[in-house]
Amino acid sequence: MSGSTSGYSAAYLNENKSANILAPMWTLTMITTSMVIARIYIRVKIVKNVGLDDWTIMAGMIFGLAYLGLTTANVIVGYGRHAVTLDLPHLEKAILLNTVGFLFGILSFTIPKIAVAIMLIRILNPSKIQKYFVTGLVSFAACVAATCIILLFTECDPPASQWDKSIPNATCRDPWILIDFAVFTGALSAFVDLYLSIYPAVVLWKLNMSVKKRLALMCALGLGSIAAAMAVVKCTQLKGLADTADYTFGTWELVIWTNIEADVVVIASCIPTLQPLLEYILRKSRGTSYNNKYFNRLEKDSSGMNNSQSIEMRAHRNNRSKQHSISITNIERGDGSQESILPPGDSQNQIRRTDNVTINYESRTEEPAKTRAWHGQSATIMVQPPRVPPAGIWAPAVTAFNSEDDAIDYESAKKYYAYLSRSGLVGLVILGTNAETFLLTREERAQLIKTAREAVGPDYPIMAGVGGHSTKQVLEYSQDAYNAGANYLLVLPPAYFGKQTTPAVIKRFFADVARKAPLPVVLYNFPGVTNGVDLDSELITDIVNASAADSADGTSNVVGVKLTCAQVGKITRLAGIFGPDKFSVYGGQSDFLLGGLSVGSAGCIAAFANIFPKTISHIYKLYKEGKYAEALALHQKAALAESPSKSGIATTKYAVAIYSAPKAGIENAEEKFLPRTPYEPPTEATKQLVKKVMAELAAVEDKL
Repeated sequence: MSGSTSGYSAAYLNENKSANILAPMWTLTMITTSMVIARIYIRVKIVKNVGLDDWTIMAGMIFGLAYLGLTTANVIVGYGRHAVTLDLPHLEKAILLNTVGFLFGILSFTIPKIAVAIMLIRILNPSKIQKYFVTGLVSFAACVAATCIILLFTECDPPASQWDKSIPNATCRDPWILIDFAVFTGALSAFVDLYLSIYPAVVLWKLNMSVKKRLALMCALGLGSIAAAMAVVKCTQLKGLADTADYTFGTWELVIWTNIEADVVVIASCIPTLQPLLEYILRKSRGTSYNNKYFNRLEKDSSGMNNSQSIEMRAHRNNRSKQHSISITNIERGDGSQESILPPGDSQNQIRRTDNVTINYESRTEEPAKTRAWHGQSATIMVQPPRVPPAGIWAPAVTAFNSEDDAIDYESAKKYYAYLSRSGLVGLVILGTNAETFLLTREERAQLIKTAREAVGPDYPIMAGVGGHSTKQVLEYSQDAYNAGANYLLVLPPAYFGKQTTPAVIKRFFADVARKAPLPVVLYNFPGVTNGVDLDSELITDIVNASAADSADGTSNVVGVKLTCAQVGKITRLAGIFGPDKFSVYGGQSDFLLGGLSVGSAGCIAAFANIFPKTISHIYKLYKEGKYAEALALHQKAALAESPSKSGIATTKYAVAIYSAPKAGIENAEEKFLPRTPYEPPTEATKQLVKKVMAELAAVEDKL
């Protein structure tokens, strides 16, 4: 025995807290380990993208397991019993294991805080000041924890004299120095946990979304507040460190609460990430297949994208269910993470990476390209526009090519997309007709959308053209667009066999696409590129209503139409049938913008907006402000200037090369904005006509 047992009662000598220590620690640590394993399984098998926060959480779990192992070994030695009942070798071993155990205990509740900070910085897109504050706060807490470890192991001189009682002339500091600093460490740890739980709640509360969804997200991201409470309780147990005479018994509650705090932090960080696995299990139990389109919005191979990340929290639509879901998803390559929060469903408001709660969200004034790049990594909350595309002017962006090998010039494309997004347009159409989409490979199509998403930032609407000749082909393009970061799909009717593309074929095609596509569908009526197939207003109405009837909640996944048929009558009829909150009707050319607006259109998707985006957007703005005469005068100038571009893509791209591309910082634009072969460049006569006819409008554009 380490001391005489005389004078102690039998109850005192038989007191043993081993079961009290091991039962909660093993239970909670196994739960924690299971959740981390589930998280990593999701990242590896379902999402196929393990992020830095996942690795950090795994490190925290490993430290937690080490703490559990050391504590278990310590209990076997005699920890949890009064020191007087142990012989000297067992007492020394118990003190040694407990001291080393506290090293891993401190690391096990400190490391997960770093993982939580990494996740929140990525998905909440904080300002630089806020990002630096979060990073600094967590770093400061880590430094304080490291200092606490140093104080623990240097409490005595030599350090081994803490547990080796045979060392002569050993000296030790007053234990209250360590205790007081440990209380400060614990209080700081509680503050960090509380801050990391309140910070997302404050951000989310400002979003324009239902209270129910806000509360769900706040709970999912704010579970760290429980860890803060555990840290406070732990601080009340630190006084046990002063009981040097009965060290093996006096600190047993401190050991438990250290473990609980660490495990709760890890569990809180894992819960929001487990939705994909839950969805997979539920689908299996219902006998349906798992479709990872809800969770696999990530870029596996993104050359030329600086390894950037974009996380979205997104309410996904499922026509077969009235459940609702919000998930955090990665859409680009990097070490980001994808987490889901609630079950899938339809929502007027969606958070968009990750992949990114659609919200009427007022983004900061930084340029989109700049909001996403910090030393090769980016993290943002991606704001998905409403289910129905927003009203305004959209530009179907043209494509830049390398004149030497006819390959896409992604660097120039990125600059061009970024410029357009800053020029007053409400959104971009990538892979529209003017992008020469049918001259591109599937890989090129996907890469252009990814490049656009990186260029314009996470909260800017992108509509992807996914036209093809079969339902299967269009659905494949749709999935690619979804994975690459698009918000909407622009779909032409399949018309390769023009005469066989009957109304029945068209209805079947759009019914299948609307049911199976991962994004809302915008119809594209352009008889000039579909063998004369023309969707009349009655057929369009039938397609929209059929999609609504096919949905469990009665909501159509066909949310708009682009009419490149110059028939204002269709706009009038469709705007009268569907309200703007359910269906957006866009003109397909800018020269009937005001005519369309006057009968209820949502604006236009116009190639001419490539050349003079600010001017066309300004016409829309003037009309909406009630300045009709001023809008009409400018619109008449624009309509006259637009006339040369109607001759073909070569003319439009030449105008882009001399007017808008240079403003995007693109050099040698005339070479880069030639049509892809075999189509021919514009003639010299065409070039002179463009300069002559568009000069006046170019001057207007320069002043806006």
